[in-house]
Amino acid sequence: MTEKERAARYRARKRGEDVPKRRPGPRVGFKQSVDHIEKRKRWGAEHHAWAGDDASVKAGRARALRAYPDIGPCEKCNAAKSERHHVDGNTLNNEPGNIMVLCRRCHMEAHGRIG
Repeated sequence: MTEKERAARYRARKRGEDVPKRRPGPRVGFKQSVDHIEKRKRWGAEHHAWAGDDASVKAGRARALRAYPDIGPCEKCNAAKSERHHVDGNTLNNEPGNIMVLCRRCHMEAHGRIG
């Protein structure tokens, strides 16, 4: 839309005329190619910032959250609200056999924080 058209629409609105909204047209600007988008889709060891086994504990927990988004109820007491527990204590080990779904209380018991 040119500056003249924009000004004319503004004046018409100021006069109280009903100015319909512009129909969205094609987006102006750079459109990335399909090949470029596919190249950006790199996860795991192929990603430029992949830390692998040197990742922090926090990164391991974040990976578990992404790997297991919908976990369901606690495996011990069936409480609805639950969290992921790494059985071997290594947060970087997110294999299905190492992840246990526990509520907060059962999770604290598993770590020995509750008698």
